[in-house]
Amino acid sequence: VLYIDSLLPNTTYNFLASSIQYPEISGNQLQVTTIDTTSHDFTWQNWTFGEHSSSVLYDVAIIDENNIWAVGEIYMNDSLGQPDPQAYNAIYWDGTTWELKRIPFTGICSAVIYPPIRSITVFSGEDIWYARGGSLVHFDGNEYFNDCGMNSFLTGSINKIWGTSSNDIYIVGNNGNIAHYNGNSWQKIESGTDLHINDIWGQHNTNSGNYEILCIASNQFINQGKKVLRIDATEVTPVNDNGLSWALNTIWFIPERKYFVGGDGLYSTQSLNDDWIRNEDLPSYYKTAVRGIDFNDIIVVGAFGLLLHYNGVTWRNFQDITFINGALSRVDINGNLISCVGSKNNQAIVLIGQR
Repeated sequence: VLYIDSLLPNTTYNFLASSIQYPEISGNQLQVTTIDTTSHDFTWQNWTFGEHSSSVLYDVAIIDENNIWAVGEIYMNDSLGQPDPQAYNAIYWDGTTWELKRIPFTGICSAVIYPPIRSITVFSGEDIWYARGGSLVHFDGNEYFNDCGMNSFLTGSINKIWGTSSNDIYIVGNNGNIAHYNGNSWQKIESGTDLHINDIWGQHNTNSGNYEILCIASNQFINQGKKVLRIDATEVTPVNDNGLSWALNTIWFIPERKYFVGGDGLYSTQSLNDDWIRNEDLPSYYKTAVRGIDFNDIIVVGAFGLLLHYNGVTWRNFQDITFINGALSRVDINGNLISCVGSKNNQAIVLIGQR
């Protein structure tokens, strides 16, 4: 292993191994090029929704630049200008405008037809999963099906969905809830904790050939501890959490390369066997979500419109553009497109950044 800490981005280097004792012996020359930085040059648009009560968007998913979904609860006035008590629970971007949507939860486990939606996962435009507090709805391109299969063993609301396909889905939630769907049925997974599980992320590990799946557990605003949990199929084991605070909300990583956890700080480590290190150079606002494409393309959002982009070398803070009296709650990044959602002044807010 050769470690050099002074390499520059987007630069080609030549390496040659030779012997001082036997100068006539040398290896073959190896040429490598370091990864380039990505551009911070995003153009931002923002929209607000809500005409009464408290509107908020909880999650967002990008399919492409003409297909973006955001979910939450949005309260609008009716055709007579009076407050409509029936909230919209989703909005859809077609590349030109946002359309208010009501996604139906019509099943034996849902007392409300259009409840607030807490999380969304999109595999395609014809394969979308929406989560409310205690059940999910699956859209197959034609119909909405309210799946209540996990409802009997949930002891808290669903906070986040992650999966590789509609035949391999994990949900996490309050009171340590984890469940897995294999395409036919749901199975409860014992997490070993009663802490709220706030986020889950998984990515294919090229070394092991399997998916590495981690989730973050913390009651955020009450110091009752914290856990980083690894999910292997239906088994859960805690991993090293030394260096992390107890107020945590989000996790994202590239397996065996770099791991990030966010909350009252942004923490990272190169190995789950090592302690977590807090980045002391970033603004102190609470970090609600971190997502990325690679080491040189990472986005972090949080309180008061915190919106940070890492290009591989430097962080750019867009808070001078996005500062709000509220918070951005979740973010998604897809190629040169970023979308983040939250609330400000009792209105739901959504931003799109185009690079």
